[in-house]
Amino acid sequence: MNFIKEIQRRGGLREVVRRAISTLSSQGPGGVYRGALRLFHVDPGYQRWIRRFEQPGKDARRMLDILDYASQPGPKFTIIHAIDRSNARDALLAVATVLDQVWPNWELICVCSDIEDFYLEELDRLATSDLRVQRVSAPFARPWSESMNLALQQASGDWIMVLPGGDLLEPTALLELAFAIVGRSELRMIYADEDEINAITLRRENPNFKPDWSPDLLRSCNYLGDCVALKREDVLLVGGWQPGFEKVESYDLYLRISEKLGHHEIHHVPNVLYHRNVRRSALHGRDVAERTTDAMRALSGHLARTGRSAIVTPEMGLGLFRIRYNLPVPPPRVSIIIPNRNMPDVLDRCLESIHDKTDYPSYHVVVVDNGSDHPGLSEIYGKLVERGGTLLQYDQPFNFSAMNNLAVKSCASDVLVFLNNDTEVIGPDWLEILVSYAMQDHVGCVGAKLYYDDDTVQHAGVFVGVGGVACHPYRGASRTERGFRDRLQVTQNLSAVTAACLAVRKSVFEQVGGFDERHLKISLNDVDLCLRVREAGYDNVWTPHAELYHHESRSRGYMVSAAKRAEFDIEADFFAARWPSYLARDPYHSPNLDRQSEFVSIRSI
Repeated sequence: MNFIKEIQRRGGLREVVRRAISTLSSQGPGGVYRGALRLFHVDPGYQRWIRRFEQPGKDARRMLDILDYASQPGPKFTIIHAIDRSNARDALLAVATVLDQVWPNWELICVCSDIEDFYLEELDRLATSDLRVQRVSAPFARPWSESMNLALQQASGDWIMVLPGGDLLEPTALLELAFAIVGRSELRMIYADEDEINAITLRRENPNFKPDWSPDLLRSCNYLGDCVALKREDVLLVGGWQPGFEKVESYDLYLRISEKLGHHEIHHVPNVLYHRNVRRSALHGRDVAERTTDAMRALSGHLARTGRSAIVTPEMGLGLFRIRYNLPVPPPRVSIIIPNRNMPDVLDRCLESIHDKTDYPSYHVVVVDNGSDHPGLSEIYGKLVERGGTLLQYDQPFNFSAMNNLAVKSCASDVLVFLNNDTEVIGPDWLEILVSYAMQDHVGCVGAKLYYDDDTVQHAGVFVGVGGVACHPYRGASRTERGFRDRLQVTQNLSAVTAACLAVRKSVFEQVGGFDERHLKISLNDVDLCLRVREAGYDNVWTPHAELYHHESRSRGYMVSAAKRAEFDIEADFFAARWPSYLARDPYHSPNLDRQSEFVSIRSI
């Protein structure tokens, strides 16, 4: 890496130093160290992870024995490897990784275009020595999609995989995919984790530890990458690869196939089985504008085919996109529900920010008061009612779930937004963004990006079973930080979001029975609600584009009485008994990441 150019790209030395000082004050020396690693793409944690956790072939014999008992010959994979003059040097190494596969039931179709005779002769020699290898000549300067479809017509495998540009497979890659497929006839798409490799030094870096199936993340970026196997009949059904998308051919194909599948038909194997050639990544970086345009066309076509009215815009980096869903006409009515006890200054700031900054045309505010006795509230409550809001009284011991359920019963709105009284609106479109997602048929709960007073992240979704019962990932990160694989900057699916700012259709809320006011009166009620919504078949969404301040003290969670801690422990035990599978593994948190910390980093223990 050229460090001088990287510093210049980041705004110059003065800006880099300013950020370091800011990080030092908010996150300490460790934050500066982690920031430097991210700045210069240094990743010592991954090298440690490889040495400690990756044991190639460890379970290969056991897998083969099980597969031999369960199904013979088992799934057959057709691997299509496109070779041209730009990647021919690395192609033979890629072919060698296919020949080295532990799983024997495969065929390799090499699609060759404009390559030197030496490489053709070597491929012919391989095809003679191993009948599973085929060579197909593609006309020079013809569309890439045409060559791929030619290979597809000759494919005999149950599953189709593409091995582009000299990329490499782990020896157990097909075995692990086959192991996941056998006995699960419903599967139509399967994908695994991957990283990048230098084909000369064989050093691996930049791992893509993927979440389980996340359709909204796929609409934000091609997180699936390259290690993807698709049922051959599905690829044929959608017409194979489309001309005109040669720069984003795989992304377009994933979108077209996945829109016809259910969640249960898509499976993720959280093991690194594929190594992307860094040379190919460098080549792709040269045509950023063209790739961005093609990806936006692919996304726009996907949205149109699935009946979603939306606009696609590029985000802050290569391959990142934002979907702006159009609201129905007229826009749905929204109820903003705010529980409160005393704290007039805090509530007033929240209500005034909603009134002054929200440009959404159809909402009303419901405040649920829990026995307040502060005289300063009378004026605030009077102003609330004057503006068309509603004041409800809850004269029972504090029960967050019951207070919100009471408010919902008084609402005739299409969409509910649960909001803490210590929040403050930042941008005028916050409510439109939340509602536009909540109105999508597949979406359940929608969460916003919340900041502390110092512009560091307070909430970017919830991981269940990480750092205890549940955690807020990236808490304390800077506002502009990108996060692991850019996750802090893109809309995605998560298991849960916080009710400090949560939008959901009223029909969905009522379908799952609302908040659990019997067992979860104080804490974890929002996470429990989100998990029940997810179990009902909806996708929960977190978006960084709806932004608010949450003026919660950073130390609040540590400054609690023994009695409150006991209450939390009781509810946490109930939550853990209800959701053991999520505590064991949150589907959106990779098992290859650290489960002990809110800071999203590569697993070390």
